[in-house]
Amino acid sequence: MATAYVHPVILYNATPPPDTGEALSHLFRHVTEFWEQKGEYVGFGAQKVLDHGGAIDVSLDNPWADVRDFLALQGFPDEHKFLVFLVDWDRPFNIGWGGNPIGLVGDSALRQLVSTGTPEAEWDDWKAVGLVAHEIGHVLGYGHSTEPVPCVMWAWWEIDNHVPQDQPSVLAVAGAPLECPNPES
Repeated sequence: MATAYVHPVILYNATPPPDTGEALSHLFRHVTEFWEQKGEYVGFGAQKVLDHGGAIDVSLDNPWADVRDFLALQGFPDEHKFLVFLVDWDRPFNIGWGGNPIGLVGDSALRQLVSTGTPEAEWDDWKAVGLVAHEIGHVLGYGHSTEPVPCVMWAWWEIDNHVPQDQPSVLAVAGAPLECPNPES
């Protein structure tokens, strides 16, 4: 079983981050359980909240390199892995972006997660686990699959349309595939 220790970080500039309460702890438990079922151990460290002071251009479709550079300036060693919630970053087609060693989650996903009122809320269980599990997959080195079937690493996973509201998330069960079947392979 591979092991990855992930540092959760909330980065903000002008807009203060929301109070996450127990929502992120609940989310991290579910994501850890999911990856354990796949033979990967993911441990989450203590959450950090940092003001990036404008060092990250949140108008970019992909501010991943800015985030990497900012974290390096904070003195984090290169071998660390991160799950970054980036306040004020929301793009029409990107609610998350990932690559080893950083998974990014956009502002609307973070605010939706923590505004639901309870850690057991529908958005947390149905969608956030899938989104964060996907981004952690990139942190662990998994690439995208190209087949549009319910699997964690599908390239164009649509968070609002992926899971029927009356069924448990395919991403939160032991049988959910990491990679989609690819008929060309």
